[in-house]
Amino acid sequence: MDISKRIVVTFVVVAIVPMLIISSLSIGQIFTVANANAGDAAEALKAEELANLQRLSNDTALFIEERWQSYIDGVYMMEEYCEDLFNGRISAAPQYNYYWDSAEEPRWYTHLQSTFETSNTITDAYGSETISFEYDCYYMPRFAWQNNDPHDFSTSTQNALDYSSNMIHIFKALHDMNSDFRWLYMGFDLAVSNQHLFRNYPFDDLSYFQQDEDGNPVAPSEDYDPNGEDWYTNVATISPLNDNVIFTAPYVDPSVGLVISMGRPVRYDNGSLIGVVSADVTMGTVLDNVLNLDVSTNGYAFLLDSTGAVVAHKDQSLEDEVALIETLEFGSAGSAEATAFRSLLNTHVLVEDVGLLEYKKNNLDWHLSFVNIPNTGYILLVVVPDADVVAPATEILNLVATRTLILTGVLAGILAAVGAVVSVVSSRRGQSVVEPIREMTRLVNKMAKQDFTRGVTTAGAMYEEVGTTVDALLSFQEACRFGNQAFIRGDLKRALANYQNLLEISRRLQIEAGEQTMLLNIGNVFRQRGDTADAMDYYNESLAISNKLLERAKQDGTDEKDAMMRVASTYHNMALVEMDRNNTDKAITLLKDAEAIDLTIKNS
Repeated sequence: MDISKRIVVTFVVVAIVPMLIISSLSIGQIFTVANANAGDAAEALKAEELANLQRLSNDTALFIEERWQSYIDGVYMMEEYCEDLFNGRISAAPQYNYYWDSAEEPRWYTHLQSTFETSNTITDAYGSETISFEYDCYYMPRFAWQNNDPHDFSTSTQNALDYSSNMIHIFKALHDMNSDFRWLYMGFDLAVSNQHLFRNYPFDDLSYFQQDEDGNPVAPSEDYDPNGEDWYTNVATISPLNDNVIFTAPYVDPSVGLVISMGRPVRYDNGSLIGVVSADVTMGTVLDNVLNLDVSTNGYAFLLDSTGAVVAHKDQSLEDEVALIETLEFGSAGSAEATAFRSLLNTHVLVEDVGLLEYKKNNLDWHLSFVNIPNTGYILLVVVPDADVVAPATEILNLVATRTLILTGVLAGILAAVGAVVSVVSSRRGQSVVEPIREMTRLVNKMAKQDFTRGVTTAGAMYEEVGTTVDALLSFQEACRFGNQAFIRGDLKRALANYQNLLEISRRLQIEAGEQTMLLNIGNVFRQRGDTADAMDYYNESLAISNKLLERAKQDGTDEKDAMMRVASTYHNMALVEMDRNNTDKAITLLKDAEAIDLTIKNS
């Protein structure tokens, strides 16, 4: 072999073989590290997704508890206001009592008709075009009429109508405070009204009370009897020592579909029953305003009661009786998967406060997070398919595999290009002895001085990219690990801690609107704990900031609506505290102030 060929062979071996060996080892190491890191990251992401599912359940349960508490507070306010009326603690002259039937109500066209709601949103929600939030109405089944006349009252019924006519004030105040209330109403004990009297808000044509399920007229003896309904009997029969709000299982209201009723008995000071006040919230409202969660791609939430009966579910028809949870989830209560799910409910969900479980649905793995919601008797369940949980992990695995293959291809291409260039250059220079030696000497001298050729420089840059990619993956892994550890150490269930942290952040950043909201939320926490003094302190701070924001909006000529809503909301919550303190007059004053602001906002 002549010297030129030896030079070519030697140069190729020296330049290419080490690069091939190093590149092969590097590629193998890249695959190993990439797969290991991607696997760790995938496991961490799945664990994080499941932790997020439990966190979402806890946060939603807290939200539902607070929202349910607002419903309960409204029922307590109705009870207290009505008891004050009937026991003479509120002095109020009787108001006009509107009858629900246009054929029997003389003021239908002169007073009522002009107040009927025309908004499609409201008429569709109530399924009626005779809804008026300005008035309530009374109803008596025809079998209880005197002389076939709905205006011929017994002495006791007239007395009940006179006293209860002023309940329009609390009805309107509660509706303005919480628009989730669909119906607010009262049924009277037969000793108070022997004509089965019923008062309803808002005003509506109640002709469906004299019809069957298909809308056909019924005989007077089959008219709707409020005193025989579950919402009345379940509440009227509780002990005077029982101070809980009583919830009924969901049932079909003839006008708005499935509803949940919550009620309290109203009593004279001597303990005898006056009647029952109650409020309805529709299942549609619960689904839209309470369970409308963003739970991955295919996840969702639903509510069960303490027996496992459905309270709210996305697949439950709003017009039909409530189905079994097994039927809604699996299509049948008798399948093996449905039976296993019921067993899961009985052994864990209905007996434990919180948990994260797995089950099978349509032969696929699903995850279930549940929380027993305090003070409601309900259980929140959030379910997601396993495919949604592992989707982020699968995505990162695919991404790493794709990037690794691309990197391997680039390295192979560079090696091939370098090999081709080296072969061509060395072959041409090998035609002479001196020039190849000089070229190789110059090349060695440049490399010794870190002055690489373009090929070396390109390859070096590529190796640098490999190092950067590995470092980036390792950094990503560390970031994920530290992030997960920090998340596990955080106590996100403590609402008070969350509010106080956000309050501090708002103050540091001088975000007055955020500070006002956090003060109001902290006040709500103290009020629910029964600490009315601290609650009122925080409400007063919140009110001061709200008034400051309102004054600034007036001075700047900007929209005042947000600030006014903040003031009204604070008044509402302060009214609840005053009601807890039995300061009815102060509470009514605050509600009227809030109502005045709400009316100003509506008319603006």
